[in-house]
Amino acid sequence: RMDTAYWWYKYILIESVLELSSLYITLSTLYHIYYSNTTEISIKMTTIFSIFVSGAMYVLAEDFSQIIYKTNDCTEYIRILAPLIPIMYLDMMVDGLLKGLDQQLYSMRYNIFDSGLCVILVYFLIPKYSIKGYIAILFISEIINFILSIRRLSQVTNLKIDILNSILKPIAATFLSGVGTVLLFISNEITTINLIFKILVIFIFYLIIMFFLKSINKHTFISEFFRFYRK
Repeated sequence: RMDTAYWWYKYILIESVLELSSLYITLSTLYHIYYSNTTEISIKMTTIFSIFVSGAMYVLAEDFSQIIYKTNDCTEYIRILAPLIPIMYLDMMVDGLLKGLDQQLYSMRYNIFDSGLCVILVYFLIPKYSIKGYIAILFISEIINFILSIRRLSQVTNLKIDILNSILKPIAATFLSGVGTVLLFISNEITTINLIFKILVIFIFYLIIMFFLKSINKHTFISEFFRFYRK
């Protein structure tokens, strides 16, 4: 009887361990899937919004220059820096996601490397190329930091980016909404009220075109928007 009880005890113990192992694997898988989906939604929404902001800054560069700096001299620089906006937005988002996924050590390493690279580039480029060198440093720094961060995020979450709906279609929508707004306000006076109105018009055109291109739809857009901002 003691032998029988002993073998039953071992059997039950082994079964319990196997069940717990199976539960742990299942929970780990669900956890991974959840955070992969959340990460993809965050990246998609950030990309869609940042591309719109970039396009609006490019199209309305003259308006921003006149209203903020009271001169047209900054128009060229605003347009040059506008394409960098999506990378900056995404870099900040990815950095936050890495910290939330307990990857802050990697994030710190990338930021330290980025800072060191900037110091070296400033030393060599600024004296020779002045403002053009500074702009080049901004692009090089942001792009390298973003590449390193998104690479690590992809390794942690198996991130998959929908290039068509998250990048190409938003770029097309931004271009079309920008052209439409320029044609609509071709002889409009540059004022703060008009600038706000132009931004609203571009945004409305952008959403309409995005819905038309089926990059987003009403139900998923609203649900993802509120889900994203509840985090």
